[in-house]
Amino acid sequence: MGFGFGRGMGRGRGFGRGWGYNAPYQGFAPGNPGMSPMSKEDEIKLLKSESETLKRSQKDIEKRLSELEKEE
Repeated sequence: MGFGFGRGMGRGRGFGRGWGYNAPYQGFAPGNPGMSPMSKEDEIKLLKSESETLKRSQKDIEKRLSELEKEE
């Protein structure tokens, strides 16, 4: 499944990704020394990738919720 959705289902918050708040985008803020701004194309790729990851995560969560509700 990836991203920490193993046996513990990522109950430690953050679903096992190890990211802090908004971490994929850190370092690309305007005025951040040492980092060049992200190109439009790179930002589009990053956002599409994150969108797909979130969709898979939501699907995994909904599947697990369904399993738990059947046990009740």
